[in-house]
Amino acid sequence: MTSEADSGKVCRILLADDHDTYRKTISSLFERRGYQVTGASCGDEVLEAAVKQPFDVFVLDYKMPGNEELILVEQLHALQPDVPVILLTGFASLPSAMNAVRLQLFDYIQKGENPDHLLSRVDEAVRHTQLEKKLRDSEARYRLLAENIQDVITVFSADGKALYSSPSIKTVLGYAPDEFCGIDMYALVHPEDRSDLENAMVVLMESGLIVHEARFRARSGRYVWLSTSVKLLRDDFGAPQELVCSSSDITGRRQAEERIRQLAQHLETVREEERKRLSRELHDDIGQILTALKIDISILMDHCTCGHGIKQKMENMQQLLGNGIHRVHSLCRRLRPGALDDLGLEEALAGLVDDWKQRNKTICNLHVDLDEEMLSDEIKTAVFRIVQEALTNVSRHARSSRVEIHLVSGGSILNFSIGDNGCGMDLGAEQKPMSFGLLGMRERIEALGGELHIESIPGAGTRIEGTIPL
Repeated sequence: MTSEADSGKVCRILLADDHDTYRKTISSLFERRGYQVTGASCGDEVLEAAVKQPFDVFVLDYKMPGNEELILVEQLHALQPDVPVILLTGFASLPSAMNAVRLQLFDYIQKGENPDHLLSRVDEAVRHTQLEKKLRDSEARYRLLAENIQDVITVFSADGKALYSSPSIKTVLGYAPDEFCGIDMYALVHPEDRSDLENAMVVLMESGLIVHEARFRARSGRYVWLSTSVKLLRDDFGAPQELVCSSSDITGRRQAEERIRQLAQHLETVREEERKRLSRELHDDIGQILTALKIDISILMDHCTCGHGIKQKMENMQQLLGNGIHRVHSLCRRLRPGALDDLGLEEALAGLVDDWKQRNKTICNLHVDLDEEMLSDEIKTAVFRIVQEALTNVSRHARSSRVEIHLVSGGSILNFSIGDNGCGMDLGAEQKPMSFGLLGMRERIEALGGELHIESIPGAGTRIEGTIPL
């Protein structure tokens, strides 16, 4: 070992002994090792040197003048509290050893021992000093970081008791750091979020790292949304020891997301109402006008004595009107199927599937087990539009020969799935700028507090699954 090996600087030793010959011998030994040695022969010289510059190790003679009752050791502890002290004695005794223990000295060595033993203990003391300094520097950097970032740094025990919090906890949750210590993490979590947090803790025990969002009760009683990165620390035996957390306040973001969700739901409601109005106007006005014209032409044909060419023209007009009436009815169903309002979701879906099968010549099976009294108009409309959009996507992209649709309501949840055996799709398709269909499905479900999952395997089809709370 050299004095510069770990620290990158020459280590300083204060060697104090009132015997000049012994002090010079030991000083020469230390200097050959590469240490910078400052000698002293009495307590006043020791204190004068300790005031002028820092040292890495103090090596003191037990009986040196000025060190009566080891007062010099206590004075050095006051001046440079983190520097280890090695005490030298010509005659070891139980009282002197007990004093060394009382003062928490680094070592207590008899002068008659091999000087190499003293040198090895000084080497160890230097390493100890360097490690302690690195630890203090690291703690200082961590504390500076923790005390000046906006995120909240917290440490919890494995059972959820707060052990530490950075000062920013005062800004985010209103607690003083010392007041926060000892609080149970689970007691602060919003009751609706506790189950999710418990599930996240199970994942944490397996993976060691999670990111979780939940509401925490502030000191004022209001709830704050926090996004928290949690790292699990284990002890030497692998048992969970501490949870180190970094949390940021996302209340503003969550509130903005909720306002956007409410706006999206409102816009969807407005859009559906407009579709319903247009559908009725087309059916009641344009549809009736076309039907009346068709009837009038039929009457004219029955009473007309004109030539064959005119009658043929009238028959063509009647056929065009029939096609127009059919197109109007088809457009009305696409805008807003009357069956959805008059007969319910199951009948509306049955009509949708029948029309789709006729147009696409593809097998499509509908399996429905619903308690429609539990379904609000918003849920019925959302499910109908999702199935409609899914079938449109199958027609355009899937190249499938079979589609299976399942809808089941049970308790407080509606589950649905639409699956095909087509070519599958790129799971990143939802992120593409023009993928409005898939985005629309997800927005409809999320606006109702539900979840949507899309699974696709190239060459094996696509499956869309969703849940909606009732």
